[in-house]
Amino acid sequence: MTSPTAGATSVAGGASGTSVSINRPAISSWPCVLVAAMYGQSTSTWVPPDKEWIPILGTSVPLWIKAAQVEPTSYTWNWTGSGNFILTMTPIYGLSGTYGLDVVGGQGNGTASTVIAPTITTTKQATDLLLSIYFSNTASAITVPGSQ
Repeated sequence: MTSPTAGATSVAGGASGTSVSINRPAISSWPCVLVAAMYGQSTSTWVPPDKEWIPILGTSVPLWIKAAQVEPTSYTWNWTGSGNFILTMTPIYGLSGTYGLDVVGGQGNGTASTVIAPTITTTKQATDLLLSIYFSNTASAITVPGSQ
């Protein structure tokens, strides 16, 4: 079995509004799985563009996943928050079973000047893909460890 791989990520965001449109990331092969991650400056509820998006539970950062076959060129997500917000979407290739999820971890750091990823322990290290998505309200750049 080969390890899953991640494709290029699309990013959209803004400073106000109740919806955000994001371009579908470039898809190099079908089918794949799309992972959407979002962060809002205020407490918010995100509403996916269709019922095929499944929430990934167990994380304080909203994550959604969808099996992608043939998809539109863009998606519109709604949200109930206010202030700055950001939405990312990444295609993952080579997942199997129930999307191939082993473990999920996430943490919102609010206005902290550093972003600290939660500790996670995988059970299938030989074929796991670690997908790291970082958000910050205050940093203009984020430096990740060399192993990522």
